[in-house]
Amino acid sequence: MADWTSAGLPVGLFILGTTVFGVLRRKSGHAQARKSYPSVARELGIEHRPSRYREGLGTLVGDFEGRRVVVDPDDQRAILVRFRGEPEIELTTYEARVPPRLGQRDFRFDDRQLRARLKTSRASSLLEARLRHSEALAALLPLLDHRQLSSFAVTASGIVARFDYGSPPYIPAPVVRETVPLLVRLAAVVDGDLAPREDDGPERPAPSSSSDALDA
Repeated sequence: MADWTSAGLPVGLFILGTTVFGVLRRKSGHAQARKSYPSVARELGIEHRPSRYREGLGTLVGDFEGRRVVVDPDDQRAILVRFRGEPEIELTTYEARVPPRLGQRDFRFDDRQLRARLKTSRASSLLEARLRHSEALAALLPLLDHRQLSSFAVTASGIVARFDYGSPPYIPAPVVRETVPLLVRLAAVVDGDLAPREDDGPERPAPSSSSDALDA
């Protein structure tokens, strides 16, 4: 008769080893990101602001190619790009629970991969036509397939890409370097013909809570 106790021991050790490896990998990734963020900020021409948390990475805040950018790994675990105006658009990787806003309509992309990844696609007729032929949106497919991308949303407020690399929270420096330009290029497609927001002006202090990051 099989001894299930002894037989299960290697499996248990394997699970334990995998768990420990995962924890060490997350801690290593967090430490590397913490070390790299100041240099990433310099490369992008934006500011690195220290975290209010003892082990936090801080935020990267500033204007990149004319768009307001916030990288917030500590609280929102997200990269955010603010629009100049308030376009009639809603593209998300999750399904909307309410009807389209006035000025928007539901549509489906011709590209099968975009249809599969963006569960909600709404925009004005003008924006819909622009998005259907946008190389900037097609260039986002690797990001939408990114294993640690937890959600992606384009709304009137801006573009938000959220990530989940576990705890402690972080977004790797290479992901920041690659994602910020992609999101800014998409923003230029979406709001290129819009007038700036009335409150756009000189840079203001960083928000005390990153839930207000897009209003920074």
